[in-house]
Amino acid sequence: MKVETSETPDDTQAKVPAVVNSVRQLSDLMVKTVHGTIGFTNNGMILGFYVPTHGDDGAANIPVFITSDNGLFRCEIGNKTVKIGGHNHTISDRSIQPLLDDRWGTQNVKTFLDNPTYHEDFYKNIKKTFEKYLYMPAQAQYGILALWSIATYFAQEFSAFPFIFLLGPKESGKSQALEIISYISFNALKTKSITESALGDYADGMRGTILFDQAERLQPKMIGILADSYKQAGGKRLITEGKNANRTVREFSAYCPKGFAATMCLDRDLMDRCAQFTTVKTTKHLPDIVGDESIWWAIRDSCYRFLLCKHQEVKTAYGSIHSNGTRRGELWRPLAAVAQVIGLPEVELTEIKNAFDICVSKTKAQLSAIESGIFQVLQDRAAGEISNFEMTNNDILCKLALILPKLEIPTPQQIGQILSLFSLVTEGGKKQKTRRKETYYTFSPDHVMTITRMYMDD
Repeated sequence: MKVETSETPDDTQAKVPAVVNSVRQLSDLMVKTVHGTIGFTNNGMILGFYVPTHGDDGAANIPVFITSDNGLFRCEIGNKTVKIGGHNHTISDRSIQPLLDDRWGTQNVKTFLDNPTYHEDFYKNIKKTFEKYLYMPAQAQYGILALWSIATYFAQEFSAFPFIFLLGPKESGKSQALEIISYISFNALKTKSITESALGDYADGMRGTILFDQAERLQPKMIGILADSYKQAGGKRLITEGKNANRTVREFSAYCPKGFAATMCLDRDLMDRCAQFTTVKTTKHLPDIVGDESIWWAIRDSCYRFLLCKHQEVKTAYGSIHSNGTRRGELWRPLAAVAQVIGLPEVELTEIKNAFDICVSKTKAQLSAIESGIFQVLQDRAAGEISNFEMTNNDILCKLALILPKLEIPTPQQIGQILSLFSLVTEGGKKQKTRRKETYYTFSPDHVMTITRMYMDD
């Protein structure tokens, strides 16, 4: 006969240490990885480059890693692992490091390691450089571009990053603006076209800044992934790799800072992630840019120094700046965090913030005439009600006929779609009365006013 037994409390307690030890063993076995181009950990960060060498086996590229470890800085050459915070981290095989002498410079790295500080006036120098080579209609816009360029070095610490969009006619300085940004920003690439796979590889491997000139020519299939990639959690790309019958699905991120220049507006969804700058022709004499001017090396040196010295402070500042629930607030947070650590005067920061709000409001998706009309009809009715009220599609149509041109009067089906899209009807508040061929909608005055003001007053 089979005898069933049950565990006593003592038996259960005896198994707890074994479970804990198993978890610890599993944790010890897990390999900590870090991105070898730029990666952040709880205790520090890593910045990666490569240098070309020539040895017994011919030419080769050797990785060089600058690490920040609890305020201590090291240079490690040729290693596949780095130690940060007392833990070994394996360099991710997705990393694509840039050539050291293309971005920072061997001598600049040595000078930094000998004296690991940053130049406190570097923000002012960047803003003055934009003023020298570029004409913008508003003075505060130079400050936005300077903060944005600095913030690209910290993009992987942020959950979202604003795009910039330069809109204007030909010869109004759009391409020159992108060129300046490309010399300053982190691992920047200026291009007129890019494939989806190359976008994912560059964003995920280089973690750089991608700048699209003549962006009105972007392929429609690129719009979706670009629009989604302003967030760390968005713009994902999946590929399947196979070897010897073993198949693995790998995920690549298209998230990175991006800028666009065009002579016409971009797709509505893409525009909604941008701060728009309208460029105009000017009689101001602007110097030509060759690309090898010493100013660009000096600026990048300052940005790398600021990154290594202040990445923890920027991360803390970003966490302390709470979003106000709007996309505008979400897009402003990276720039605000950098400005806070730089220590911008309150007056200048307010001017830049106001200019940024204006730039973002230019790209905000606008209500159509029909949507605005329906909002106005419901607002007018809700203002005089203290409890739920009912309107039919014909009631709404009659009111719209008084404020919209005849050719813009919607169909009953369009009215229903708009009410549903903006969640204006109370739950269960839609009823069909087939005998009169009308649809009855129930509305809450408070809910109508909240929703319509959200879109009409922002």
